[in-house]
Amino acid sequence: FMGELPIREVRRTHLDAYARWLERLRSPQKGRRYAQGSLRSWWRPALTMMRDAAADVDTPDPTRRVKPPTSGIRNVRERQVLSRQELTEFLGLAKRAYPSWYAEICTIAFSGVRPGGLYELRWKDIDVAGGVIHVRRAHWKGHIGQPKTGDSRELGLPDALAAVLIEHGRQQIDVGPEVD
Repeated sequence: FMGELPIREVRRTHLDAYARWLERLRSPQKGRRYAQGSLRSWWRPALTMMRDAAADVDTPDPTRRVKPPTSGIRNVRERQVLSRQELTEFLGLAKRAYPSWYAEICTIAFSGVRPGGLYELRWKDIDVAGGVIHVRRAHWKGHIGQPKTGDSRELGLPDALAAVLIEHGRQQIDVGPEVD
């Protein structure tokens, strides 16, 4: 935004202009202003860099009293979901192409459990009669601990997923444990 302006020449007016410019930016896909979280994700690193650069060259901090950019748009997480037909096609393909992973794929697709929670599920965490999956643990970077949210939680167990998991359990019993 400021081009190759030397750090010793950066003033509050430059940073203020940058903040106002961020407020005017529009998303190329939807043509609307960015949410507050997006503006913050661009603003904070710029402030840190400017403060550090000013300290490095021993000049006054140009970020002091600069009003950060604001947006009237709340932080929005756009959820992109498959249609019923797309999900059906995807799961059919997954079953044919990756049959050994099919139960995992269905569990994520039907319950929304995160992969870290999925890989720490145990059969005792699945209550078919009650229609519930209990997420009590999660795996992350080689460690087992609390789920990302910090609390155990219950997820709904749709009948279609229950059927897949029951069949998966039967297959595990038929095959027996893996031996190295």
